[in-house]
Amino acid sequence: MNGPSAQEMIALGGNFGPLSCSGESWRLASAMFLHYGAIHLGMNMVCLYQIAVVERLLGRAQFLALYLAAGLVGGFASVATFPHSVSAGASGAVFGMFGAFTAIMVVRRKQIDPGTWRQTMRSLGTFFAINLAFGLSQRNIDMSAHVAGLGTGFVGAWTLTLRAAREPKPWLRAIAVVLAGAAIAFGGLYALPR
Repeated sequence: MNGPSAQEMIALGGNFGPLSCSGESWRLASAMFLHYGAIHLGMNMVCLYQIAVVERLLGRAQFLALYLAAGLVGGFASVATFPHSVSAGASGAVFGMFGAFTAIMVVRRKQIDPGTWRQTMRSLGTFFAINLAFGLSQRNIDMSAHVAGLGTGFVGAWTLTLRAAREPKPWLRAIAVVLAGAAIAFGGLYALPR
């Protein structure tokens, strides 16, 4: 089954540098919810299902905040790296959740059985290696969005996990994460050449 063309994706709200940088910054958000067909959507949903543990560890508000922040920053990285490509998909946000899980594992290492910790980190390393190799071998995979989302999720979850004991209101932390991600993404977009 064929997905939409680049022109159709632009019409639907895909992330496209000439438009995203010229008053249509909302495309950073809308592109997260668009996909190039059923296989693209299915792959992202399978990966999101695999990393659902992050929602249980952080709670819904912080999970959603990190997901949106990672997706926005991933969208910005995509425009900054490939301004004339049309990008869409949840991959930046999904990779953000894998980055978040990695950060939680690192911060909470002393609370986790050493064997379980090593096995989980090996699994994460394998996931990252496979995706890196696959991403670098395919022209149509936007590695900049993946890496930016991954980094955003890692830094965000690291901060959230460390602050959890000091700040008892998770929704306040969630708001802070979304605002920080939006500031980086939209501020960066504004700084790019038109």
